[in-house]
Amino acid sequence: MSPFSQTKEATYWTDPHPTTINYSNKPLPQQTDVLVIGSGYTGVVTALQLKKADVDVTLIDKGRIGSEASSKNGGMCLSGLSTALFKVKKKFGREKMVQFFQESLESINCVERLITEGNIDCDFKRNGFLEAAFKPSHFDGLKEEQEFLAEHLDHTTFLIGGKYFYRDC
Repeated sequence: MSPFSQTKEATYWTDPHPTTINYSNKPLPQQTDVLVIGSGYTGVVTALQLKKADVDVTLIDKGRIGSEASSKNGGMCLSGLSTALFKVKKKFGREKMVQFFQESLESINCVERLITEGNIDCDFKRNGFLEAAFKPSHFDGLKEEQEFLAEHLDHTTFLIGGKYFYRDC
C-alpha cells in the first residue's frame, strides 16, 4: 500500500472553510468575571475551560472569532518542535528534550479532546504529516533526524524516497 493512500488532493489551506459568525454588532456585556482578548487557540481554549468551571467569561477579538492565524495554521497538530531536537538536547539535556517532545505529542491529544468534547465537525484525522526534502542534502538531514527520533525518543517515522515523487521541469 502506498504511503499516500489516505492523502487528499486539496490542501488544508486551499480547502473551502466556512466563515465564522460575525459578532461585531453584538454589544459587550456590562460586566464579566474574565475578559479574554484574542480568539486564537490560546484564547478559545482559555475561555472554554473557564466556561466549564462556570466562570462568566467574555471572549473578544479585533476581527471575527477564530478567523486569523490559528485557523490558518496546523502547527498545533504536528509532533516535535520548530527547533531541531538534537539542538534542544545539546542545549537543555536529554531529559528536557524528551519532556518537550512529549508535550508536543500531548498538544495533539489536547486538540483531539477539544474537538471530541466540543463535538466540532472539522474533519480531524491523526494520519501524520509530510516533511519534504528539496534537495539531496535535505533528505540526508531528514535521515539523520529519523535516526535521532528512533534512538532517543522511540518515535517511528518513515522516509519516502524518489520512486514516490516525480520532477516536472
